[in-house]
Amino acid sequence: MNEGQPLIMIVTRDRDRAEQLNIALDEKYNIMEMYSAKEFLMMYDIMYLKTRVVILDAALPDTDMAELIKSLSKKNVMSEYLVISQASNFDESVQLLHNGVRDIMSWSYENSTIKQIVDDAVSHIDSVNRLKYLAHRFFFDHFGLELDLSNISEWARKRRIEGSYITFNDLLDCLPSDNKPQELFRDIIKTKILSLPEAEKAPTILIVEDDSDARDNMKEIISDEFSCLYAESITEAKAIINSEESIDIVLLDMHLPGGMGINLIDGFKVKNELVEIIVVTAFKELDLAIKALKLGAKGYFNKPYNPVNLHVAISKSAQRLYFKKHLALIEEHIIQYRLPYKIKLYLLNVLCERKQLKDQDVVMSDIYKFFPELSNLQMPDHLVVPSSVMEDGMMVFVEELNERLSNKRVSVDSIVTR
Repeated sequence: MNEGQPLIMIVTRDRDRAEQLNIALDEKYNIMEMYSAKEFLMMYDIMYLKTRVVILDAALPDTDMAELIKSLSKKNVMSEYLVISQASNFDESVQLLHNGVRDIMSWSYENSTIKQIVDDAVSHIDSVNRLKYLAHRFFFDHFGLELDLSNISEWARKRRIEGSYITFNDLLDCLPSDNKPQELFRDIIKTKILSLPEAEKAPTILIVEDDSDARDNMKEIISDEFSCLYAESITEAKAIINSEESIDIVLLDMHLPGGMGINLIDGFKVKNELVEIIVVTAFKELDLAIKALKLGAKGYFNKPYNPVNLHVAISKSAQRLYFKKHLALIEEHIIQYRLPYKIKLYLLNVLCERKQLKDQDVVMSDIYKFFPELSNLQMPDHLVVPSSVMEDGMMVFVEELNERLSNKRVSVDSIVTR
């Protein structure tokens, strides 16, 4: 096994089909074949940190594939899971996608198509997820405090609802006894958790739906604690994206006047990277469901849907949003003020790679996330960093900005024309 090559695990009871996948993939991957779920789980427990992609045959005997995927996704966020089958059932496929499958393939696919899907999965893991992985693994996981901070945040929220309060010393008592992280998180708890207003937990929901009856039904499902906005077409939805309105959760129809709802997902993500998107559509289109969930949708419901299930999905989105806001503030604080200069540069490069993969512009606000002191140059947050700067490397650009800051010389024009 070549240690420098990504590891792909193939799990199928059919040795001929395992050979088919081996032929489809080229020599740049290490490939391990397993012929039962039991054999796979034993090996995965040993190799999961090295595994980039797992390809699972949907026909594995005595296997609840949806539950298997759910447990695997919780175990390791740095692997991608692909399911391959002879014939796909739409509802079962959507459940697999909800539980963490990146893509669903067919045994009838050409080898080139299978290879492209696997290459895409490896690229996604190696480039897109690195920033999230590093932030959590090296800081929260290293200190063992992510769960503690989440629990503290929820405790503080409940006490505020009850009209009570907790003291700073109460919160410190919740931290582990290890003195190493104590000082680091002392000011974070005081400034980032105690000061969070209760109003932050009330999300705004946008319903993008052209059918008035469907909109009314969704409104009835949504509890009164949420505020609602409505859009009946692609044009109206884009107007809200470009407005000052804050959108936290989107209930998104797919077929709308003016185009496809799926084309709005990137816009919502750019407006608010924490946004929760739930697709609600009358059409059972597996390719569309796969694409929507790949783009970041958290749920996919077909009409007519069970209103209880949709209500649960909305509630879970609201809860995820609340905790993501807390953790985002804490991560931001650590990234800006606690990381060594070289690590911040590395993470900035990872972020730039991620945006380039999505054909998104890198703007000055991306740089300010890691180097907040550079905002004193008063360059607009939305100023696009030119491609020539990206080619030279962000290290050169950041050093140039630091030099300007030290010399107190500000020149937006020189950045724009570079």
